[in-house]
Amino acid sequence: IGTFNLCCDYENASIRTLAEHIGAYYGVPVTVLNEKSTIFANDNKMILSNEKIKNIGYKQIFNLEQTINSLIKYVEENENI
Repeated sequence: IGTFNLCCDYENASIRTLAEHIGAYYGVPVTVLNEKSTIFANDNKMILSNEKIKNIGYKQIFNLEQTINSLIKYVEENENI
């Protein structure tokens, strides 16, 4: 059928925002110690499009925060697998 971006509509996420979502889930503040570090890749801003997969019937059910929370719960429940 093809290759598709399975992503949320008009949401983007950097490693920092993902860390902030996970920190918020656990009630732990996230602090970036050295945002200008040269050992990490640049913070590229891009929004992926899911129009191609939507054209064949895909409908987004969960937003990014819901997806992260669901993934955390799955990992916690299956950490011994």
